[in-house]
Amino acid sequence: QILNAFSQVYSYRWDEAIRHQPDNALAMRRSCFLMALLQERKLATSSLNWHLEPEDETDEAQQDVVNELTRIVKRTPQLQKVLMCLLEAIWYGRYAVQWAYNYQQIGGEEHLAVSDWRPLNGDKIQYRYWYPDSNTAQDDGTPVILVHASLTPELPGAETVYTDRGRGLLLRTPYWRERFCIHKHEVDDADYFNGEMAGAVHGIGVRSRIYWFEWLKQELLEWITTYMQRTGLGLTIFFYDQSNPKARDEAEKAARRQAKDTVIVWPRPLGTEGQGPGVERIETTTAGSEFLFRMLQEYFETHEERYIVGQSLSAGTEGSGLGGTGVARMHADTKYRITKFDASNLGETLTGSEKEPGLLSTLQRWNFPDADFQVRWVFDVDKPNAKEQLEAAVSVFNMGIPMDANEVRGIAGYSAPEEGAEVASRQQMIEHQASLEQEQQGQGEKVAPGPSGSKWEDYQGPRGGKGFVHKETGRKRYATKRPGGGAEKPKGV
Repeated sequence: QILNAFSQVYSYRWDEAIRHQPDNALAMRRSCFLMALLQERKLATSSLNWHLEPEDETDEAQQDVVNELTRIVKRTPQLQKVLMCLLEAIWYGRYAVQWAYNYQQIGGEEHLAVSDWRPLNGDKIQYRYWYPDSNTAQDDGTPVILVHASLTPELPGAETVYTDRGRGLLLRTPYWRERFCIHKHEVDDADYFNGEMAGAVHGIGVRSRIYWFEWLKQELLEWITTYMQRTGLGLTIFFYDQSNPKARDEAEKAARRQAKDTVIVWPRPLGTEGQGPGVERIETTTAGSEFLFRMLQEYFETHEERYIVGQSLSAGTEGSGLGGTGVARMHADTKYRITKFDASNLGETLTGSEKEPGLLSTLQRWNFPDADFQVRWVFDVDKPNAKEQLEAAVSVFNMGIPMDANEVRGIAGYSAPEEGAEVASRQQMIEHQASLEQEQQGQGEKVAPGPSGSKWEDYQGPRGGKGFVHKETGRKRYATKRPGGGAEKPKGV
């Protein structure tokens, strides 16, 4: 704690597993059952469709930036693996991806894009805090990444601090901070008398929440294993004549030949009741082990599954009795809400902000410096009762009530079409049908498009951004080509 007060860095003991026994934290990571639940939860979000949204969807200039940023983001290698890595924060409480950028030709223009990336384990991330009578007020909440002390001189412009686990790289400057996208799960304020866990205010995960519950489960599993090892296959008792020392040696030799069976060597006196040397087999009941094993499955594992993925029917089947469908719907709704939270949380991380840069905020700042609006990353979360909602949407549409097209696409599991993509719509079908009818009646006329003068001229923003501005309205656009046709936008955006 003295070291933490000196460097103003939260302790690494903000997680219950790490705080109690780091080896147990690693053992939990090796649990197939827990990792299967984590994988199920991560895949529910990482496999979703996504799109980018501007602040004003009716502004053509903002929509141009969204279209360009979508192309740039899709150049990120193994993008779904990036999402899977960031979602590891569900387990650790925090997790990060380290970016490598370079300039690439995208859509005929040179743009800054991600060329490579590496995952960063959440246990390597700590945070700095502000302390009275110190000069670290500006560093409150600044991430610290554990690094090898011998390599810190080779890091350009690196500023390091000491933590309670070694040297850490302070992500104070934009040069370093924009190279890391840090995702946090839940945040929690530790108990006043449990100060070493105060770092949970910057992210705490499922591992910490279920640690003591998992610890009890492992204790129970040890009891089951010990019981089965000692008495599960029954008992064999070798009796020997207590008055004969050699008989004991012979009985012990016979007992060792019984492999893994539990064997007891016991002296017994000679008598008129047939006592003395002999072998007796006692079969044990499995009722005790079955009870413990059923408790392990029905109590511990069911509660862990319920907490992590929101339902306990993933690996089983639902009963067909009264209320069965209602239970399934309730579990599906809970899982949907968990997925919606994970998707919204990850979308905010990828969107980023000035204090906590994300992938979008960094790419927007470098490629479109004059775009003074925020572009958001949005996941299209699948609804559990999509069929019913689509039927309701059709009814509302037929009543003439306007609807959000992106919301309807999200229910159906489709994303918005990209610029230049072939689009299929109801209006196109109506127009095509009308055209066919006119041609059949001899009324169809083909009109060749005539040349039109462009009302757009080149524009360069105060930060060096280039685009086009409308001569009459003054509207700015960041399109790659001149709106309405004409020369392409000057390169060097």
